[in-house]
Amino acid sequence: MTTRLYGPWPQHNMSRDTVGRLFIRDPATRVRAWYTATVVTSPGRNLLVTAAHCLFGQKDAQMVFVPGYDHGRAPFGLWPVVSWSRLAAFADSGPSHFDIGFATVGNMYGHEIADLVGSQGISFGQDRHQFVTVLGYDRQDAGSPLRYCSGWTVNGVLLSESRSTALICRLVQGSSGGPRYSTLDDRTGAGTIFSINSFGVTVYFEDGSTDRNEYFWGTYLGDEAYRLYASVAVVAP
Repeated sequence: MTTRLYGPWPQHNMSRDTVGRLFIRDPATRVRAWYTATVVTSPGRNLLVTAAHCLFGQKDAQMVFVPGYDHGRAPFGLWPVVSWSRLAAFADSGPSHFDIGFATVGNMYGHEIADLVGSQGISFGQDRHQFVTVLGYDRQDAGSPLRYCSGWTVNGVLLSESRSTALICRLVQGSSGGPRYSTLDDRTGAGTIFSINSFGVTVYFEDGSTDRNEYFWGTYLGDEAYRLYASVAVVAP
């Protein structure tokens, strides 16, 4: 297990294929944004996990998921989002706390997305303190490649330990919604997601000093996230 603060994701397997960019466009304002999402195992084989703030306020927006996105290329096509759900508590708690959302994509020529790219496992209620691998399309640049960081999560830094995971990582905007793996097979790229990227921050102390490490927070997948997952992943096509 090697700690890495920031770098291009080196693997070319299912770990790259199942993660993609989530493009969002508001037809009224023409404002565009892009985040990260991942195909996860579900009965319908059509489910993505991302952060709630990537979906918040997007009722009338046009959303498209591009799995395996790489420097503007879409090797597995464009998959329109047809529905999405997030934890209702997110609006009251802000980023990190309850920052979990799921989106369903339509099929393509009769095939579900997981049939084409595979899907990642998702687990709820794991230990928050462990070695993790974090993926995301950071930077507000539509052409940026998939990047990652890895290391041990830390407890008790700034936010509630019960609803977040944090580690030192230099991924920035755009990687929101990306997966945090507790296990990830280097050969196959199959893993288990236990937390979702939420936001990064430099810690400031009362005396004016700062922690020069850049902490990147993720939302912990606990009981609330499980109930949301169960409600959207129950019907197979």
